[in-house]
Amino acid sequence: MFYDAGKETIIMSVQPKPRRVVVFNGEVPHAARAPAASCNRLRMSIAFKTMIKE
Repeated sequence: MFYDAGKETIIMSVQPKPRRVVVFNGEVPHAARAPAASCNRLRMSIAFKTMIKE
C-alpha cells in the first residue's frame, strides 16, 4: 500500500500475484500487509537500496 505524505490516505494498493514485481521510490510512504491465513505459498521480498551521489 502506498500512502499520501501525511500517511492518512491510501493512494495506491497493489495486489500480490505470482511473478509480479513492484518497483517504486522508497521515499513514498508505504507498508506491506501479511498474506491471508489461508495462503500456503512462500512469499519473498527483496529490497535494493541505492543512493544518488551528488
